[in-house]
Amino acid sequence: MLGLEEVLDRGMIALGYAGLLEKVLVPLLHAIGTSWAAGELTAGQEHGATAALKDYLARNLRSMQLPGTAPRLLVTTPAGQLHEMGAAIAAGLARKAGWNVIYLGASLPAEEIVSAAVKNQIRALALSIIYPGDDPELPGQLRRLRRLLPEAIPILVGGQAAEAYGETLREIGAHLLVGLEAFPKMLEALRSGPSGGA
Repeated sequence: MLGLEEVLDRGMIALGYAGLLEKVLVPLLHAIGTSWAAGELTAGQEHGATAALKDYLARNLRSMQLPGTAPRLLVTTPAGQLHEMGAAIAAGLARKAGWNVIYLGASLPAEEIVSAAVKNQIRALALSIIYPGDDPELPGQLRRLRRLLPEAIPILVGGQAAEAYGETLREIGAHLLVGLEAFPKMLEALRSGPSGGA
């Protein structure tokens, strides 16, 4: 029987990096989450599976060397969003699209995100919002983030629960990305458009 890493490596060879993410990892993560919610997996099993997938992504990201002149993208999840696999997948897609990625992990308050954004002179900010879809604190965090972040830096938001905050995202002028394929398209549009921040 093949180990997880060998299966993923074969998937990468057959489908390419973006194909592996879209056709294998995202459906697998969805199935893991559904199984956990249905009580078919324990929290420990769910955490172990996602940690193994995250490690695999991280190893492959390190092998993608980009020039220092590539635009910079900061990827994280806002405060209260503890699930970071969406952010890890976004980081991988961005590197594959030619962006230098500053990956900060999960659940950062607005002030820390802005501090990292300014320090690293980013071109754009990508946020992943997976769970929960009803956090009463998150709209305030998003508004504060937009208020503190330099106006020229666009905010890209995706993830399973992102649409639940659509009203706030529209209010702050964020780009709500629905579907995995929307993210690389938006990154390409930003690269082709006027520079701002890098």
